[in-house]
Amino acid sequence: MKYVLLCLIGAMYLPSLMDSNPIGGIQELGTLKTSDYLVLPTILTLLAMGTERFRTIATDLLPLLVTFLTWTLLGVLLILPQYNFVWDREFLFSLLKFGKFSVYVLLGMLFTRAIKKERYRDVQLKAVIVSSIVNGAGLIYLFASQFLTIEAPADFGYDNTNGYGVLAACSCAFLEGLLINGLERTKVGYMSLIALVVSLLGLIVSDGRGAWVALFVASLYIVYKARRRLRRTVFVFSLLSGIVAVMYNYNDVFHEQVSHIIAPDDAYQSKMEENRAGIAGFDDGRRLTTAIEELSHLSDAPVLGTGFFHRGGKTNLSIWGSHSFFIQVLLETGFVGCLILLLLLVKMWKLSERSESRQANLELPNKAALITAVVGGMSGEYFYGGVILLNVLIIFSSVGRLRSVRDETA
Repeated sequence: MKYVLLCLIGAMYLPSLMDSNPIGGIQELGTLKTSDYLVLPTILTLLAMGTERFRTIATDLLPLLVTFLTWTLLGVLLILPQYNFVWDREFLFSLLKFGKFSVYVLLGMLFTRAIKKERYRDVQLKAVIVSSIVNGAGLIYLFASQFLTIEAPADFGYDNTNGYGVLAACSCAFLEGLLINGLERTKVGYMSLIALVVSLLGLIVSDGRGAWVALFVASLYIVYKARRRLRRTVFVFSLLSGIVAVMYNYNDVFHEQVSHIIAPDDAYQSKMEENRAGIAGFDDGRRLTTAIEELSHLSDAPVLGTGFFHRGGKTNLSIWGSHSFFIQVLLETGFVGCLILLLLLVKMWKLSERSESRQANLELPNKAALITAVVGGMSGEYFYGGVILLNVLIIFSSVGRLRSVRDETA
């Protein structure tokens, strides 16, 4: 069963053949992607794999997770009376977005539940390897297709390469941490190194500057925490630095984007000033200006928010969002929802520090991936569901599946 699961996960991370037919025939409700069609067979496979009856670390995350979902659903249901709608498409779209988010959260929790079994304990790392290679290769292919004579189908691709860049960055951070923290020199260990290289290359060509910054911050954390593992740290970062240096010198697009971030020329500097972009001379893609503009509407619905992914129209929020997942959650679920989400992240951080996680050498890689997800989420709204959210949950399942010491002492 585990090979069926790995094949399904690999297929979910392929560039999507997005359904050109809108959901329910209504254009405003969006379209389905390949991964969405594979959710049900993946859930059925996970259920067929069974589980074992013991308390895991992930169990401690459930109360906050259920509270966040309940609060978010309440906000969606209150869209109708709050904005005087009568079964409006905006409400239906928000409800569908909440449903998608909940389904992918369920998928992540079922994955954690299934790999509690000893016979499936290697599935988590293999799933990260498969998803990293497929996602990285997909990003590389889509970048290379610009220079190929054969064009991909119109619906073939990623709807947001920046988001999939954050996905690649999270995988890179996790695999970096594992390799530096003492991953054994086995076939899986070497495949992890290959997955790291492919994922990094995909990240570089994704044009996702927020993802680049996120991985850079996580890498600084890894270097600080792993300074006693000098040999492995030097090897891993020499390899990665070499790849980045080669791409910087031979990939004009990457070179230009990095230059715009750290040392924009006078012409680009003038363009940033004209568009009210940049922080202290560094190009932020107008993120700060957009965030300030959107936060000015927080007073319209400070407690309940406007409703999950409910924007535009009477909300006064931009349909394009604030380009920050956390600011958008604040605007759409209010102070309460945002606080619960922050508590969830803090809880995941604390659970990664548990003795069970440390004994398994999983504290560093999980924290590095969490840092990447948080910093990446500050630059875009990438975690409303789908495989980007699923990737974070699969990474955390490495810790979440561990037997809780509290279960043994109960």
